[in-house]
Amino acid sequence: MRKDRSKEIAQLQEKVFGKGSPVRTYSVSDDDMMNEARKTETGFGQDLKQDLSQSSKDLDELAKTNQKINDRLNDQLAQLSQMTGLNQTGNEVDLNKLQQEIQHDFGVKVDLDDKGQLTEKRIVNLKSFDGTKEELEKSVIGQPALTTGLVTGFKRPYVIKNKGDKLLNSILVMGPGSTGKSYAQDLLSQILAKKGIIEDAQIEVIDLGKYSAIDDEKLFLQDLYASIAKKGQVIRFINAQYCAPSLLSEVAEFFTSGKLTLKKRYYLNQGQLVESNNALLTSSVDTIEANNHFLIFETRLSKEKLVDLLGAQFIESFDDVVSTKPFEIKDFKVLCEIEFNKLIEKCADDFALELSIDAKLKNQVIKNYIAKDGAENVLKVTDNLYKDLTQLKLASDEDFTQVSASYDSEIILKV
Repeated sequence: MRKDRSKEIAQLQEKVFGKGSPVRTYSVSDDDMMNEARKTETGFGQDLKQDLSQSSKDLDELAKTNQKINDRLNDQLAQLSQMTGLNQTGNEVDLNKLQQEIQHDFGVKVDLDDKGQLTEKRIVNLKSFDGTKEELEKSVIGQPALTTGLVTGFKRPYVIKNKGDKLLNSILVMGPGSTGKSYAQDLLSQILAKKGIIEDAQIEVIDLGKYSAIDDEKLFLQDLYASIAKKGQVIRFINAQYCAPSLLSEVAEFFTSGKLTLKKRYYLNQGQLVESNNALLTSSVDTIEANNHFLIFETRLSKEKLVDLLGAQFIESFDDVVSTKPFEIKDFKVLCEIEFNKLIEKCADDFALELSIDAKLKNQVIKNYIAKDGAENVLKVTDNLYKDLTQLKLASDEDFTQVSASYDSEIILKV
């Protein structure tokens, strides 16, 4: 039997709405409405359980998809190993094709290392470069345009994707010999590797002077492919003036587009690019791509001579053109002090030898400074000193620990 609550409800209504307000009686429909609310509440809980259950199923499905991707990777690598007779640690795997197949089958874009393993993509932004220019300028003396330009060139792809996915950036470095062009690049690469901006500090060097004849094309392509396959992300090209003109056009194509279309059929054998005459070859290499690299074209040529060699369009294709200048005498003095200190440290490390260098010797090096020779003015002196000290150490029967270097018409070493 339902309990009569009309009196209680009337008293509550009078307190809430005031005395004399219309009387609202409690009816069966009120009970029905409350029961419906309880049902709705129960239904909401069931819906929540269903949502959680569906989320769990989605996570399971995602895990299965990831497992399928890994299985596909392993299957492809195993098949390629059987086809080529190579193990799975080689660079012969067509990673681009593998990535495309995974994206087609699973709708997922993955990053793979040179062994076909999934990699975790580094997050690089402008903040990552904080302090880079200042650290570089501690060792690169008297070349502010060089340090600023190089850092800007390495920053560029993290601001504007102007070169496509394959080529991070191409940088033109010009200037007289022995003004720190290569040294600054090597040092910057070490700094960026420590910061995690690039994978490895090693810069691969393509000496274009090695390919002076048109018949050297195959060797050039093999060296280029091998440089890209290595862990480093920076490739430096030098001595373009000695390269065969027909190959320079391929160099220009590679720098401007980030890839080079091969004119002949090639395939991979033990990680090396090999020319093939087999028209039925199915696993041929058709292009060489910059593949997430920085390309640096370094030259001692003037802009005018470089235009004559490669054309104005080649130079105009660079967003970052960096130039060095001959050292001023004040900067050369600082450079001399740095190089002599390096020699002292090297002798201490290699020979446990305490080397002292007389002021007369330092002043003589500065006095003989020739602007066109740049850092070579002091590097030749320190290199020769090191060789002489090595010979002195080898020739002596006594175990000496101190040597002084002075100058009196010639360099004199005293134990």
